[in-house]
Amino acid sequence: MKYEKGSFITVPNQKRLIGMNPIAQTVFMWLCFHANQEGECYPSHVTIAREAGLGKTSIKKAIAILVDSGLIEKENRKDGKKNKTNLYQIIIGGVGREATEVGREATEGVGRETSRELNPSSLTQSTEVLLTQKTKKFIQELKETMNGISVRKDRIEEIKKFVSYWTEPDKNWKKQNDPKIRYDHQKTWDMKRRLGTWMKNSINFGGSKQIENKYKATMI
Repeated sequence: MKYEKGSFITVPNQKRLIGMNPIAQTVFMWLCFHANQEGECYPSHVTIAREAGLGKTSIKKAIAILVDSGLIEKENRKDGKKNKTNLYQIIIGGVGREATEVGREATEGVGRETSRELNPSSLTQSTEVLLTQKTKKFIQELKETMNGISVRKDRIEEIKKFVSYWTEPDKNWKKQNDPKIRYDHQKTWDMKRRLGTWMKNSINFGGSKQIENKYKATMI
């Protein structure tokens, strides 16, 4: 069976949709259709109503159900005093807006093409979103650890290598519904101690080996 590219969408968290209000399920599907690579979208109620064949009141109720269920997050937007369409974040694997907003500019390669829809013929884009979110969470923890600490300019590149190494995805990440990064395989973790050891080794041994990582950080 052959499908035309872009003719169907990836809908995450299918098991959580089982038994849910059918109108809410329909609205969730259309939100996924409009979502970019980071799981964000901002279609108007009029747009969703037209696509889903529903009234605007039904759309509002469905969105409230999805928010209460933790499947999406909603943010009201304004342009001065003028209201804009709401911004919706599709929650994938239980990771919400807090993770996606942390260091938005901190990763390169993934999440830059915000005009692309989350509607591939495979799960590749949604797994890339998860990798991006995990990288940003790691960077946020590092930022919190380094809060108030001055860093010499000549050590910045080594910190980037530290982030790149620990956020490197598994080789078979495309086949995983919940892709892992190197950091995920650590049973215990102390960010301050790990970073200290890394920096100490880089001084003693003339720098750490650069790891080629598509998701490496450009946080500093």
